Amino acid sequence: MKYSFKTSSHFKNNTVRFLLIGVVLLLVPNGKADAAAAVTIQALTPGATVMAKNSIVFDIAATGFSTPYYKIADSFSATSLSSSNISAVGHVVWTPNASDVGTHNLTLTVTDSDGNYATVSQTITVSPPPSVTVGSISPASGLKAGNTFTFTVNPIGFTNPKFSISDQFGGSTAVNVTIPASGVFTWVPDVSQDGDHVLTIYVSDTLGHNSSVNVPFRVGAGPTLAPQPILPSDKVKPGQYVSFGMSAVNFSPTGYSVVDKSSAPSTVTNGNINASGNFYWTPQVSDIGVHTLLVTGVVGAYGQSASTTVTITVTDQSGTVPAAVTATSTASSSSALGDLQAKLAALQTMMKVQSDSGGATASVNIPSFVFSLYLHSGSNGNEVKKLQELLVKEGFFSGTPNGNYGPATISAVKKFQGAHGLDALGVVGPSTRVALNTLIPGTSSVSAPAAPPRGKYVFEHFMGVGDDDADVIELQKLLILQGYLSGTPTGYYGNATEVAVKKFQKAKALAQTGFVDKSVRTVLNQ
Repeated sequence: MKYSFKTSSHFKNNTVRFLLIGVVLLLVPNGKADAAAAVTIQALTPGATVMAKNSIVFDIAATGFSTPYYKIADSFSATSLSSSNISAVGHVVWTPNASDVGTHNLTLTVTDSDGNYATVSQTITVSPPPSVTVGSISPASGLKAGNTFTFTVNPIGFTNPKFSISDQFGGSTAVNVTIPASGVFTWVPDVSQDGDHVLTIYVSDTLGHNSSVNVPFRVGAGPTLAPQPILPSDKVKPGQYVSFGMSAVNFSPTGYSVVDKSSAPSTVTNGNINASGNFYWTPQVSDIGVHTLLVTGVVGAYGQSASTTVTITVTDQSGTVPAAVTATSTASSSSALGDLQAKLAALQTMMKVQSDSGGATASVNIPSFVFSLYLHSGSNGNEVKKLQELLVKEGFFSGTPNGNYGPATISAVKKFQGAHGLDALGVVGPSTRVALNTLIPGTSSVSAPAAPPRGKYVFEHFMGVGDDDADVIELQKLLILQGYLSGTPTGYYGNATEVAVKKFQKAKALAQTGFVDKSVRTVLNQ
């Protein structure tokens, strides 16, 4: 018997539909985490708290995943931790920096291509990075040579710390002290160590940590400042050049200031003293009176200073100070009217000179202006403008006087110096001021500013790189004064001094050897 079956189109369509649905169900994942998928954090080292600049490591252990993919999120703003700190097998290595100090709430997520996922949370606290402090400093202030100076170094966050020392004091023996593991520093300075010290204690370890701390202290007496002899004397007349230097004891000033504390009118400014403590001034008629100058030397990052006073009396042409000026200068509370009267009395004294035959008066020409400042590239102000005006009048300067000492002024000054038989340095020093002041109407009636005495120091010895003595200090002072060297005299003949000497030799048409031989000393001592 034969049976024949006929499949209706409705039956066929339903069969295909069911087959397609089955295929789709096989291909599409359920979109939910597999109940077997899980993630934990293991081997957290050194623990949930880590010090900045130290590394923290842990493993993300994932189960129930085919090929896990790891992601990390941190609640801490501007964190340095990211998913790039996780390796392909879930190993995390992170070295937080100082900006990471604080609490980090981490969320770690693991997923795979099958749609499985799981998360785990971990809180990590980052504490401040390794640091160092000092304590138990004894004595707390003022250490006499021969006594013991001690303190304790306290390193925080270091593993087997090592110590090293530096000192801003040249020739310090403190740098030879070995600090033991206990951190106790002990040192007995001798008299050669008198002065201001700033020890820097460096701490490091094999993990790459490092930190430092400064310990300032003083050995011996404090800094003092004393004036050298005033040249030509402490009593001068208007237009007469006066100068003096400063002697610093137990410190090396990096700069000086000067203030005229007297009540008399004064043209003294900070521009009259240089970084080496050399004071130069050419008083004018308005300066007649007694001047008490307060000179202060300052040194170092901590601002140590010492002060002293220098008294200079400016007389009229007869060698006296008018009574009105003396009274005003010594009065503790002079009024503006008193100052004006003193100035008027001084002018009257200068303008009239009694003759030897019958009391007739002869007029004295008073200079309209007297150059008194050291001028160089970068200087500005009224004295520079007056210089430019005079150079225009003499035909050496073609620009418009503006009070700024720039390249055109330097060139004009060099031309002026060459025409007057002076060294063409381009700066206005004592000799150039003398030449300039002789061109000003009225200066023939008063003493022209004299050049600073050159006999104060005579160079007698050879100098070259590596030398360290008083000759080198005086050489550097002179080179700074003449514009060949910048900075503060150190007494050490290094590369900068060698370059400055070569510039000096070139300007003097000498062989540019960089050392000071007899030919250079001859020029220096002129």
